[in-house]
Amino acid sequence: MSKKRPLGITALVILEIFSSMFLLFGGVGLILLNNFNEYQIPNIPELQYLMEYGLLQIIGYVLVIISLCSLIISWGLWTGRKWAWTLSFIFAILGGLSGLMSLPEGIGSLILNVFIIWYLMRPHVRSFYDFGLRQLTNPLSSQSRTSSSLPQLDVIYCTKCGAKNSIDDNFCRICGNALKNENDS
Repeated sequence: MSKKRPLGITALVILEIFSSMFLLFGGVGLILLNNFNEYQIPNIPELQYLMEYGLLQIIGYVLVIISLCSLIISWGLWTGRKWAWTLSFIFAILGGLSGLMSLPEGIGSLILNVFIIWYLMRPHVRSFYDFGLRQLTNPLSSQSRTSSSLPQLDVIYCTKCGAKNSIDDNFCRICGNALKNENDS
């Protein structure tokens, strides 16, 4: 039985993809803006300064690289990779600190990142990234066991998180998933 992706992760990935596309288009726009003639650009001294020294193009390339990294993290979150969970957690902490330092304007960023940190720490989300989308197999059902490696008969494995539980348990000790069907009694 495959693990189901948590709904909040799906929403987080969609949000991440939209923000990545925004950064990508913004970065490409800044790179292309550097190719315009000076008379085609509004007379904004800061913009003229950035264009004169090529800083606008450098900022554009940095934005493109950040957006591509964000897309890779989105793919990792979607497929249940633990490294993507770790990077998302770190970036949420950094985003929260950034929002905290720019209060009161950063209150939205602070609230969003605190919520993301809280959600990533939820047990069902953590278990998804501990096991990913891999198939969880029950060692009791393995056909290739030899007599020297017989499984313990007093152990049952959770189909949701893979934790080892006592055969007498009705619910998983880790995630609370029902271990037995009603007709298994």
